Amino acid sequence: MKDTLLDAYTDESGSVDYGRSGGMTMAKLCKAFIVQLKRAMRKYDRGRFTMEQLKEEARAIKILHQIPDFREFIDVLNQQAYLLKKPNGMYQCNSY
Repeated sequence: MKDTLLDAYTDESGSVDYGRSGGMTMAKLCKAFIVQLKRAMRKYDRGRFTMEQLKEEARAIKILHQIPDFREFIDVLNQQAYLLKKPNGMYQCNSY
């Protein structure tokens, strides 16, 4: 059991990384965030969000602290077509 736990906390370079404990995987973070955005779209009757509004929605479901670089997180969602980047720094949730 100790070896298994040590393996779970050891990163690729062999260093022990206690940051690996708990939290959600990136896929689960993305899914939870998109679900929250869809709720916000219905609640506020809006389809577009500023970066600050996106951060507010991440805070609302308590995942912001689990995302090391929020802008990069949003870029990944944009590349995967979950969020569409619009003019003036706005993002649209692609709800299909």
